[in-house]
Amino acid sequence: MGKAAFFLSLGFESQARHLLAEALQQLAQETPVTQTMTTSHGQKYIIDGLIRTPRGGRALVRTVWIVDQDCSIPRLITAYPGEEEKQR
Repeated sequence: MGKAAFFLSLGFESQARHLLAEALQQLAQETPVTQTMTTSHGQKYIIDGLIRTPRGGRALVRTVWIVDQDCSIPRLITAYPGEEEKQR
């Protein structure tokens, strides 16, 4: 299942993109970083955790964030199903 289909199946709709953005931001704020790495572009952070879905459930996702060189604000690079969710 692709990323878009995964998030759609959880109840996140393209007309309400802000709900997914808010869920991913909340995950980043409340969940410890799983892994960090320094790249030529900046510092990457991987966060694995559960997000709340519009349907009232929870789903395991992996998010990857980067703080670009000469910047202090993290930005989302990607989000996709966590390992357990991929196996379903």
